[in-house]
Amino acid sequence: GLALLVDDVSAPADRLRIGLEAHWLLAAASERRTFDMRHRFHAVGVAWARALLTCATLLEQARSRAFALDVMSWAVGVAQQLAPHVVVDRAAADTVEEVHRQHAVLLAAAGDVDGARQAHRNARQITALRADGT
Repeated sequence: GLALLVDDVSAPADRLRIGLEAHWLLAAASERRTFDMRHRFHAVGVAWARALLTCATLLEQARSRAFALDVMSWAVGVAQQLAPHVVVDRAAADTVEEVHRQHAVLLAAAGDVDGARQAHRNARQITALRADGT
């Protein structure tokens, strides 16, 4: 629900607020292991990861790199849970690949060259696993 609204809002501050609120709600649902989090994670996870990607981008643009990296670490965690779906779900594959690519960019900007290399490798692995090969 709320995570899907992030990109429908034009003001960056509002997009960030909605994205962080959606993240908080989804993290709480994940901790409680709700039905959707256990049995329909791929649909919920894609929206969650996309909201976190948006938040991390907005935070980096606002020169809040440490916060952006923290948010991106959550996105990587969500992406790891989506990994089993990348071979059958194009949206999951695109999202997981983008999370790893954006993570690599943030890590490189923060001076973590080794971490950035690993994140790029992760993105390439997702590309190789895609069902359609693209």
